[in-house]
Amino acid sequence: MDSKFFVPIVTMLAGVVVFVTFAIWYAARGRLKQLSPRVLAGVCLVAGGLVVASGFA
Repeated sequence: MDSKFFVPIVTMLAGVVVFVTFAIWYAARGRLKQLSPRVLAGVCLVAGGLVVASGFA
């Protein structure tokens, strides 16, 4: 694997890991306490932003 592909791959995988980790945590804690829509949107923006940024890295 070329070293020029290392940063985009790591960036994309970081976005996927953030989203999957949050999804597992959210499912495990149940829906007893609803999170703020801003928190949900923030996690999606961070994960999506990392995946999109990997396309430009």
